[in-house]
Amino acid sequence: MLVLDNVSYHRSVVMRTWWAAQEGRMLPFWLPIYAPNLNLLERVWRFHKQKLACHRFWRDRDGLRQAAATLLDQTQALFHIPDRPAIRLEHNWCHSA
Repeated sequence: MLVLDNVSYHRSVVMRTWWAAQEGRMLPFWLPIYAPNLNLLERVWRFHKQKLACHRFWRDRDGLRQAAATLLDQTQALFHIPDRPAIRLEHNWCHSA
């Protein structure tokens, strides 16, 4: 089984042909059309957006790029460990920004 969101290219003619050729070997599990809370990548994006954009003003693009690179380097997304936070910082990001 493969979990997919409903983005248009996942339902394209090419993909429908590919799914038909699988003959039941692989089954798609379609997420609802708009369900960002079920799409794990949306959680990662929201986390980064809150850290970089929420109540912050960046004077220049280079500062924002450096902060984003630092945040991405220090972020570890754990989607397969049920009893731990899904997203955490490896280091305290506030001290590095």
